[in-house]
Amino acid sequence: MTSSLATLVLDRRSGRVDCPARRHSSKQTVAVRVLDDGTVILHDHGGCETRDILAADGLDWRDLFPSRDPVERRRRSASKHAAEKREQQLDRAVSQVCKMLRNVDRLIPEASTALKYAHDTGTDESQAWDTLEFCYVTRRVLEEEFARLEPRFAEVHS
Repeated sequence: MTSSLATLVLDRRSGRVDCPARRHSSKQTVAVRVLDDGTVILHDHGGCETRDILAADGLDWRDLFPSRDPVERRRRSASKHAAEKREQQLDRAVSQVCKMLRNVDRLIPEASTALKYAHDTGTDESQAWDTLEFCYVTRRVLEEEFARLEPRFAEVHS
């Protein structure tokens, strides 16, 4: 699993990520390398300038170098913790939406069966229709929520 550029830089981890300065690119063109002294080297094989890459992800030049200032180290640690917390919250949200989608997907065939039974026996179909409509509306809302969350989830977990 690769992470966002900011996560790799602030965590001092090497890897490859999508270029944040060129959001339309789906390739992981930015190589991140951490030297033994903690210095981070960036290179975008797609040709973007380092300053543009840093600015697009809310970083600056000093984030590429190890800090000797204890206050700065605490800031970076707090930033790292906040990023991890956001990632966990996003993971939980996507997991909840997927769980609800699975549950709705299990209800749709049952509601269809109830509708068929009501039709075959000549009983009132309105409750079965209401249940089926509720399932499809709920599914559409959950799909919209997933579509809203998915780009951020993909960015974190690509």
